[in-house]
Amino acid sequence: MNRFRRNEPGMHLSANEFLDQLARRWVREAIDDLEQSAASAIRAEVAESFRAIKATLGSIGAAGVLRWCRRAALGQQVGTSVMLGNGLKQLLIAFAVLASEAGGDDVTVRGPSALEVGNRRIEALITCKLSGANRVRSRAYHRAVELANQNVIGESATFLVSGVVLGPLTDDPDPELDMTIGPTDREDLVAGSSAVRLSFISASEKASAA
Repeated sequence: MNRFRRNEPGMHLSANEFLDQLARRWVREAIDDLEQSAASAIRAEVAESFRAIKATLGSIGAAGVLRWCRRAALGQQVGTSVMLGNGLKQLLIAFAVLASEAGGDDVTVRGPSALEVGNRRIEALITCKLSGANRVRSRAYHRAVELANQNVIGESATFLVSGVVLGPLTDDPDPELDMTIGPTDREDLVAGSSAVRLSFISASEKASAA
């Protein structure tokens, strides 16, 4: 295996170690740059929540952060990085606003691409290019059904959506109040997971309140 020399005399890095350190630096610099550029533009309590989010993302390692971002991405173009895109920056600031609104509750990273603020799980969805509302809803629905099948979520899923979405993203109505949907049962072994209801939060609207 190729080995790379450390700065210290007589020490070396394996290729895996070198790439891990490179990824760590890349992730750290991207998030630090966002924190510094937003410092003078956001409220103190939002900045504090952002630091909590930064710390909890750091706890899963650089590779974990990159996977988290990639799985949240919709419409990512080959050769571009989600980490360096405006969609992720908008998303993280919006998450910080949500955390501050929750009164400083603990923030925890959840897979494949969600944050839990207090006891509220919020799925991350980053539109890397202009996307129609139907496409965004379809991606959200398929992820929600997958999570419901794994018993990760219950009867509903909330998505924080960043980037530009063409058309309105409306929440699913309560089936008890909508005769066009009819009754649904999450305990149904065949169709239970499809009963999950979607709700959406606009990251741009949340970020504007930072």
